[in-house]
Amino acid sequence: MVKPIIDMQGLTVTVPSKQGTMVPILNGVNLTIMPNQVLGLVGESGSGKTMTMRTILGLLPKGATAAADVWQLAGENSPVGQHQQLRMAMVFQDPLTGLNPVRTIGFHLTEVVKRVHPRYSRLQQQAAAEQALEKVNIPKPTQRLKQYPHELSGGLRQRVLIAMALLAEPDVLIADEPTTALDVTVQAQILTLLKELQRTEELTIIFITHDLGVISAVADNVAVMRDGQIVEAGTSADIFQQAQHPYTQALLAAVTAVTDGHASSLQTVPHTDRQQHDEIWLSATHRVLGVYQMANELLKLANITVQYPGRHGKPELVALDDVSLTIYEGETLGLVGESGSGKTTLGQVALSLLQPTSGEIAFAGQPITKHNRRTVMDDMQLIFQDPYESLNPKHTALELVREPLRRHFDLSTATEMATQALAAVGLTPADGEKYPVAFSGGQRQRIGIARAIVGQPKFIVADEPISALDVSIQAQVLSLMMALREQQALTYLFISHDLSKVQAISDRVAVLYFGHLVELGPTAAIFENPLHPYTQELLAAIPSIGKPLIAQQRQTITVGTSWVEVTPGHFVRQ
Repeated sequence: MVKPIIDMQGLTVTVPSKQGTMVPILNGVNLTIMPNQVLGLVGESGSGKTMTMRTILGLLPKGATAAADVWQLAGENSPVGQHQQLRMAMVFQDPLTGLNPVRTIGFHLTEVVKRVHPRYSRLQQQAAAEQALEKVNIPKPTQRLKQYPHELSGGLRQRVLIAMALLAEPDVLIADEPTTALDVTVQAQILTLLKELQRTEELTIIFITHDLGVISAVADNVAVMRDGQIVEAGTSADIFQQAQHPYTQALLAAVTAVTDGHASSLQTVPHTDRQQHDEIWLSATHRVLGVYQMANELLKLANITVQYPGRHGKPELVALDDVSLTIYEGETLGLVGESGSGKTTLGQVALSLLQPTSGEIAFAGQPITKHNRRTVMDDMQLIFQDPYESLNPKHTALELVREPLRRHFDLSTATEMATQALAAVGLTPADGEKYPVAFSGGQRQRIGIARAIVGQPKFIVADEPISALDVSIQAQVLSLMMALREQQALTYLFISHDLSKVQAISDRVAVLYFGHLVELGPTAAIFENPLHPYTQELLAAIPSIGKPLIAQQRQTITVGTSWVEVTPGHFVRQ
């Protein structure tokens, strides 16, 4: 009979509070992990996922205590919070923060080799590093060892982190949100790689993520955490097809999955930080604008090109190449594409934060020039990606929302408008007196949205506004954005690499590929009948519940110059 590689029953972890009392963080966690399998660990922020992994790794916080009824590693009893019987490694979420920017890739890898095999010569260290890069399918490993992290793409950097973990020769590999920062096609490649390594290296993998589509694609077993406890555990098929616990059912209901080209209903999960009557419940039905040519043009980009000069003998970078795009009043235009495709650059141009190399921009029928740019920008706002870094921790929520109004209104008027904006996003006057540290991630993003709408703009660019949030919080924020669009006649440019969320919220979708706009059309047409090869590649790589993992080899796509209108409003570049 195969014994569990990790078996914990009744695990409790307490940490000291500021008042000196011990506060439970984990309360009776029961978790059994079988060898050579992938366990998916899911749950919202604060559910206890990270603390559970820190306990397994023996990295308890200072002053914390841990106890368990059963604590066995590799079939042997050991002190709780220690792991002498197992060798473990971890793959972190963000490869940019996981790698030292002033050290070469070779330095990172050989540092691990030195610890595992201290008697290796320099040549043996390099050979081991090259072999690790080959295992994770990084081409030209000898050349890569001499490069720095900034010279690699996001997918290659994440592969380097996986190679470092493999060099530790682990029994258990812990992957903490390893694909959240990656584009959908690169994500599929990394997930396929992890599954292959799990088989060839006989690894046990603990995969932590809030993306249930990813868990469905890679996990053999799933454990769902909430409030420091495992509320449901079982095989992947059982959890996703016959979930028993109400919380698991609510998480699954919050997923906007793409199945056979259709978006499921977008629902929100009741959250403890809001009252029931404050919840905004909406379905993800698309509001049809009809014939787009008959709607009022709000923002028009004509033949936009953005170039950056080359440095150190490298050719110039063309971030946007002859992009023409019209956004109509009241619509949500979804903008998709991989990192480096030009999405953020296009958003900056749309907000007049970046002057294009060539091309023309018009807002509400008026050309934007250096003379009227400041006035036009008053009708535009930006919702940032990270609600933790975009808010000044030294200011209260009311001060943060009121700050953009100081140039136009007196203090009393600005305070009243800021209070109304907070109310519009479901926050109370009492919330306005709190500092960001007192809010959850979803509440902080509500503050960011209130800050964007307080000046009553006409146009908002939302640049990856939900990628840093849990799945249920994502649903709440998207529902809020949809409701505010109707209530305040807003127009959105919604930038995201999560195509299922783009499908749920957008009226039309524009697809960028290396600075080229290659396809544009109504959301249903794009998702049900993608015509450009790159769009087809993006949609095929979307992970969703019940869909097999597809990792395609990146093909070279030639971008044409002519546009064809396939159906009304659906254009493809050939």
